[in-house]
Amino acid sequence: MDRFQPSLGNAFFNQLSYRYIDGDADATVEIDITDDLRGPTGAVHAGITLLLADVAGSMAIAVRTERVGATSSVSVHCLAAARVGPLRATATMLRASKNSALAEVRVVDAGNNDRLVAVAHVTGGLFTADAKPAS
Repeated sequence: MDRFQPSLGNAFFNQLSYRYIDGDADATVEIDITDDLRGPTGAVHAGITLLLADVAGSMAIAVRTERVGATSSVSVHCLAAARVGPLRATATMLRASKNSALAEVRVVDAGNNDRLVAVAHVTGGLFTADAKPAS
């Protein structure tokens, strides 16, 4: 994983204007709010907020455990509309066991005085070092 421009998980999502932010948190990812990410009310679509939370949470788990994995569950609570941007997700790993880990994510509208937009929990299953990709 390129720590300065991590993948969002696939080529389609990687077309979005995002960046990794170095800092004190386990992982922070920002995405610019563009018109194509807005819903009919002008606010960012909740699916984009979920995507950003998933990526930040998964990155936090990978950074702290030094293992790759896959998201097994995401719980997002949308608290406010994001309209200004950029949208910033900051994640901290809370706990890891042998096979899974949990991260907490806070998503803010950085251009709107860091207004809290959503909070999320991301659970990831951790792969073993000898896991082979499916053929």
